Amino acid sequence: MILKHYILKANRNVRLFLLAVFLSLFSGWASGQPVPDLTIAWQQFLNLEFDSCRQTLNKPPAHPHRFYLHALLDAAEVFLADDGQFYKTHKNREAELLDELKARAFSSQYETFLRSEIKLQWAVLKMKYSDEFSAFWSLKQAYKLATANTEEHPGFSPSYKTQGLLHVLYGIFPYKYQWVLTLFGLEGDVNRGLSELNKVYENNGIFSLESGMTIALLSAYLLNDAEKGAKLMHEIYDKNRGELVSYAYASVLMKNSRSANAWDIVNTPRERPWKLPYFEYLKGEILLQKGDTNEATRHFLQFIKLQNGQNLIKDAYYKTGLCYYLNGDMSTAQTYFETAKQKGRAKNEADKYAQNSLESGILSDRNLYRLRFATDGGFYEKAWQIQKEIDPTLLDRHDRCEYHYRTARLLHKTGKINEAVKWYRQAVEEQNAEHWYFAPNSALQLALLYRDEGNNEKSMEWLKRIDDYKGYPYESSIRQKAKSIMGELQSH
Repeated sequence: MILKHYILKANRNVRLFLLAVFLSLFSGWASGQPVPDLTIAWQQFLNLEFDSCRQTLNKPPAHPHRFYLHALLDAAEVFLADDGQFYKTHKNREAELLDELKARAFSSQYETFLRSEIKLQWAVLKMKYSDEFSAFWSLKQAYKLATANTEEHPGFSPSYKTQGLLHVLYGIFPYKYQWVLTLFGLEGDVNRGLSELNKVYENNGIFSLESGMTIALLSAYLLNDAEKGAKLMHEIYDKNRGELVSYAYASVLMKNSRSANAWDIVNTPRERPWKLPYFEYLKGEILLQKGDTNEATRHFLQFIKLQNGQNLIKDAYYKTGLCYYLNGDMSTAQTYFETAKQKGRAKNEADKYAQNSLESGILSDRNLYRLRFATDGGFYEKAWQIQKEIDPTLLDRHDRCEYHYRTARLLHKTGKINEAVKWYRQAVEEQNAEHWYFAPNSALQLALLYRDEGNNEKSMEWLKRIDDYKGYPYESSIRQKAKSIMGELQSH
């Protein structure tokens, strides 16, 4: 469970980060050696038209890029199925692809690159479907192949993409589990990994956009730089507006508290509806942030209807219950809360938080939820109006601590840094030893603020204080981000 716990659960949208590993952006192929029908196949893939994509790919000539997209298509179908049984019946496809690759007359650097990418793609699938040891072994093989390729062919940039991503992933692995990396002969280095990915991105070659997307998602979800992630995704979105790119960009915008911009993407008029049910979930979240709980409920329930897998089902039921709670309908809210306890699974951050909230039985003051959602979405004028309506003297200790934390977040996001620092400190003092996430995340935000002003000593002090807290929601992602910042500080 170690690998899955610390890599797969980085964020509520971790499925999006995993897409970056193998839902690549090869639209730059057109700038390389012409390959008949490949541009068409790629657009079909990005729009999730998998049957059409496969038909387009089943034509000569043999080409390493065509072979890659074929392998990617197989992996994507297994990933998006979100079905363990489907994975079990298709997992032999990895070996079949590797056997097929042996029969191809590709150059040695391309054959090694394709072998490392297939290993990486299937490592992701093994992680997702709880085959952790086998996933580690595949990651080791992918790393070994990519490293050998860059050493033997230093001018062959595609392998730096594979190697760079793995260097970043291993670099953010928790220190106390570094022995696992040592056991498997793996080495992490975040700065080196980003440099390798950036090298491919700036090369403006056939793998440039893929590397850009990887950097964007790493920045937004693992490296505490959502602004950089949003900027890069904007550049990518301008070049290719396929369904997968649109989903990724909208999600990164939401991570950067720009839900109004994300709404323009997810709600854009289309000839055909989105294929990914997650667009309905995003719509529900944005509408909840805006305070339109009735419409949010409609989209959450539509997501539940369309979603074949288990991801975000628990959270969607939970947030539907919150919508009714915010509307004052406690009876219907409890019905959905009870359903949320029974449905879905608690494997990603959003579902785990929903499960934790349901088990604790804690419901915050309604205005605190409204303040949270408006702030998260970047609807700051609305958030300030809500904040002013709250009388902290009428709140219990939990809600008073949350009030300090929510106010700090709003001040932070609106650039009132000195005031934000005071409110974050108040949240830490109010919480004491309780198992809430307000204090540890306040400590994380204080570490970020002190780092940004160049006070590395203060930043490190707050990072260390995070270790004082155990067993709270979002613990793995908070600790992972803290480790990333600590590594950055120690490298200077």
